[in-house]
Amino acid sequence: MCLQEPYIGKKHTISHPGFQIRWPECVEQDTRVALAVRNDVLDSYVFEERTDLVDGPHVQCLDIWETRHRRKARRTRLINIYNRARVQDGGYAIDYIDLSRLIVARTILAGDFNARSPAWDPWVVGRQNAGTVERLIEKHELIVNNNDHQPTRRGKKCKSIIDLTLSTRRVGALATWEIDENLATASDHEVIVFSWPPLAGTEGMREASTEPTWNIDRL
Repeated sequence: MCLQEPYIGKKHTISHPGFQIRWPECVEQDTRVALAVRNDVLDSYVFEERTDLVDGPHVQCLDIWETRHRRKARRTRLINIYNRARVQDGGYAIDYIDLSRLIVARTILAGDFNARSPAWDPWVVGRQNAGTVERLIEKHELIVNNNDHQPTRRGKKCKSIIDLTLSTRRVGALATWEIDENLATASDHEVIVFSWPPLAGTEGMREASTEPTWNIDRL
C-alpha cells in the first residue's frame, strides 16, 4: 500500500498488526509518504527499499521481486510520490528529484502529484503545475491508468484527478485500476486499487501500444 500524508505525531506514528509500515530513513514532521506491506506476503515476494536511489520525505522507491523456487525472478519497481509544494524555494518536490534515474523497464509511479492537465483531468480548463509531470510522461512514454471519468479527489466545490497511477510500457496497462468507493476514509482523496498480472499469468494479457496516447506539443 502506498500511503499519502500518514499521521506522524510527536511520540508515535501509525501502526497495524497485519502490516509492516516502512518509512523513509529520516522520518520528520514533513514526511508525506509511507509504504505498508502485508505480513502474509513477506515469504512470497522480496521487497527491497532503494534508499540508495532516493531518500526523502516525499518519494519512496521499492523494488518488488516475484520469486520462483525461492529465487528472484521478476522485478517491478514501485515509486510512491507525494508532490508537495516547496514554499521555501518554489516549485514542487519532483522538480528537485531526477525521477528518470529511478524509472527502469518495469516501473509503476503512484501518488498525489498535485498536478492538473486536460490530458488526464477533464474538470480542468488550463494546466496547473503539470509541466514536470507531462514531460516525465512524454519522455518515458508512461501509461496513465486513471479513468478520466472518475475523480480521485473531491473538494467542497470541485473534483479533480491529481492522484495518478503511471506505468511503463514493459508493465503495460495495469490489469485492474479502480476507485474503491466502499473504503471510505476521512480524506478528501479516494482509495485507489490497482494490480498487474502475476509472473505465471502474463501470457495473453493486453499489451500497451508503442505510441503515446497524447502529445505535449499537440496539447
